Amino acid sequence: MEISKKLLEMLQKEYKEEKNIICGCEEISFEDFVKFRIVELEKEETK
Repeated sequence: MEISKKLLEMLQKEYKEEKNIICGCEEISFEDFVKFRIVELEKEETK
């Protein structure tokens, strides 16, 4: 999947701002965070 530089920078900023991104008791990796946010953004676009 190709991600635009602008989107990647936005996601990096969000990830850094959310210092305690956890799922259950484990911290979410940046890669997993990106996958999650892309799905969320796609859902918002289709509404």
